[in-house]
Amino acid sequence: MSTRKNQLFLISYVIIIVILLSGCGQAQTVSTSGQLQEQKNEQDNPFKDNNNLITVPTIAYINGFNDYYRIITKNMSSINDSYITEKLDADFLKWMCKNYDQKIAKQLAESLKSGSYTSDFWYKSTGCTFHVLWDYYTQNSSDNLVYMDKTSADSIKLAFAGDLCLSENWYTINKYEESGEILNQCISQNLIDELNSADIFMLNNEFSLSTRGEPLNGKLYTFRTDPSRISILKELGTDVVSVSNNHVYDYGADAFYDTLDTLKNNDIKYFGGGKNLDEASRPVYYIVNGMKIGFVGASRAEKIRFTPGAGTDSPGILLTYDSTKYLDVISSAKKECDYLVAYVHWGTEDSHKVTDYQQTMGHQFIDAGADVVVGGHSHVLQGIEYYNDKPIFYSLGDFWFNYETKETGAIELEISQTGVKNIKFLPCMQENYTTSLKTDPVETRRIYDFLQNLSFNAVIDDSGNIKKN
Repeated sequence: MSTRKNQLFLISYVIIIVILLSGCGQAQTVSTSGQLQEQKNEQDNPFKDNNNLITVPTIAYINGFNDYYRIITKNMSSINDSYITEKLDADFLKWMCKNYDQKIAKQLAESLKSGSYTSDFWYKSTGCTFHVLWDYYTQNSSDNLVYMDKTSADSIKLAFAGDLCLSENWYTINKYEESGEILNQCISQNLIDELNSADIFMLNNEFSLSTRGEPLNGKLYTFRTDPSRISILKELGTDVVSVSNNHVYDYGADAFYDTLDTLKNNDIKYFGGGKNLDEASRPVYYIVNGMKIGFVGASRAEKIRFTPGAGTDSPGILLTYDSTKYLDVISSAKKECDYLVAYVHWGTEDSHKVTDYQQTMGHQFIDAGADVVVGGHSHVLQGIEYYNDKPIFYSLGDFWFNYETKETGAIELEISQTGVKNIKFLPCMQENYTTSLKTDPVETRRIYDFLQNLSFNAVIDDSGNIKKN
């Protein structure tokens, strides 16, 4: 009786194997140990266990991979994105199937063949854009790329503030020391909290972090602070800074090198300057919540030039008096990310008026690939313009800089894989050597109106939300 049961079990097992093999489209054999092995296209199989053997549930799908890949290559032009089409090959697709979903090759083939493919295919399928997937696949470990912890959100909050000066024996640091080095006595706690809540917070670092060097000969204002003051940037929640400005090089090359090293040693990325032109031109990228965000920066701030432009073998900042180089930097950086921030130090000091060259260049930067342009240097707010539905903040003014009483603020920009979800202005005042985020409705409305009246085609509602007019 026991022998009869064993025979029936063996027959049933063989029938199951035959049924599975009949749907595979390719011949299979069963080894003496009962393990399935491919006779054909073994090298094309992304679904192997640790023993390099194929598991039964995936065999029928695996053997359709080459058919799906042929459909994909035949319809590749439907993707209409050279970054993707140049990189999408069989090895990458196998990696995708293995690490995310075995059905991705089939789904991609069907969407391309039917004409239903859209650019968000990758994010919908994996929770990551193609740029992010490619960095994971290539195990990109460049020092200008930061992998941030993923949150439960399907969006990213970016925050931007204007010019920060922390020079020793200057108004801001004197106030800081008089306040017992308690930052919320100088910058309001609600503003500190708001900036720390951003996934990525950026500002303009307008001073050297060093104890070395001498002031540049003939320059009226020169700013340098002790490297220990980096703690202020950390307390503000600063992730990345622009060094493309007219004061970061005030104490020469050694102090400039110290500034870059101090930022790097404290996990604060910088862009727009470097030890040579390659570094000054190099973007900084962040991967967060399945999207890749890029930052680039350049300066056109000095009528009398003291701050050197970076050279092939010499330190300095990226200049954009002639915008050709910066346009190339923007265009190249955009190909490598989903959303690109272009910072620029420009305009006329203490003037709310946007110059003709600012508007011309701002439009060029958007046309080259920037998704948002953020400006500084004027020390005061300048207006907002939407160009091709993308915002240009001509100047965020001084964030915390000197003794003057003036309107200022920060920008919060929320983006998702489909684009900008919301833009918000945080209304602030610099006064009495401090900067504070205002909450009184009358005062906030006054500041909103002030910025709105400076703007070209933007309106700001009572909550600070900015829209195209």
